[in-house]
Amino acid sequence: MNQNRFVRAMILSAGLLGCLAIPTLAGDREDPPAPTVLLTPAEIDVGILEPYEKKKIQFELRNASEGKLFITRLATGCACVEVEAPDKELEPGETVTIQGVVTAALSRGSRRLDVTVTTTDRSTPRVVSSVRFAVPPILTATPPTIDFGFVRAGSTVTKAVLIEAQVPEPMKTLEVESVLHSENSPLSLEVGELEWERVNPWVHEYRQQLQVTLDASKLRNREIQGRIEFRGEGFTSRPVAIKGLVHRDYKLQNPKIHFGIVRVGETKVKRFWIDYFDQKKPPEVLGVETDLEGLTVEPFVEHKESRFRLRLTYAPAAEGDFRGEVRLTTSFTESPIVIRTEAKARPPKKDG
Repeated sequence: MNQNRFVRAMILSAGLLGCLAIPTLAGDREDPPAPTVLLTPAEIDVGILEPYEKKKIQFELRNASEGKLFITRLATGCACVEVEAPDKELEPGETVTIQGVVTAALSRGSRRLDVTVTTTDRSTPRVVSSVRFAVPPILTATPPTIDFGFVRAGSTVTKAVLIEAQVPEPMKTLEVESVLHSENSPLSLEVGELEWERVNPWVHEYRQQLQVTLDASKLRNREIQGRIEFRGEGFTSRPVAIKGLVHRDYKLQNPKIHFGIVRVGETKVKRFWIDYFDQKKPPEVLGVETDLEGLTVEPFVEHKESRFRLRLTYAPAAEGDFRGEVRLTTSFTESPIVIRTEAKARPPKKDG
């Protein structure tokens, strides 16, 4: 009987102590420790970027701890936002600047990306800020350069250009502007009826292939350079460069012959070739002129290869840097073929 009373007394005492302990524990609860690494600002709003714009950003990282720390990793989750920090040790209380750049061409639409900095601090190993920006839909044209290469006069060459549009709905109109696109221009581009192809069902991206034609029927020995821009519903593509070379009847091995350094009293020989086209019989070289003193030119024809060669011998009589031209009059060209020459004549070697 007395033993049972003793047990009941112990239970009551434990319960009473438990009740008294609850408010004591609640009252002694401590606030969480302050972060020891701080990244500011918490967010950078870059705003709306032009399709090919780049915008610089920067954050401040402060070591609020009592020990030294290193930055071990930087991450953004997208190539459109790149950040870098100094490779150094941060002393207690020191602040460093984290530089970054947002590249609009690598992103589309509205984005909010986290910038995560990982350090060696054990209390706050990772800190996060964010970058917010938007890139409007754009037009892209590929390839960036259309190279027609070496085009024979009288022929036509066609190249394809792919237009891609990141828009909610396919564009109904597409305009073309080119520095070569005119009535007298050798370049023509027909847009015609647009037939956009959707890239995939989950992305608002459409593409259209167009044909660019170079008509060389009225050209000869002319270098083609220019650009094309595509415009549709308020958006403009980055210019597509156009280049090529139209020849009439021949092709030079090089536009210039370099003799390099030749000493007075010595000779240097260079060989040069010219291809000719549409000739039923071997062409004739009717005349050779050169304004480079000490240069002699010997042409000979190889009809089997549709090519004739030049043997150029240079023997300078005086010192100096010289530039000149070789002008060939032939039976298959209306005007002389001009080849530029360049040489550096130096004093003769001294005996011994």
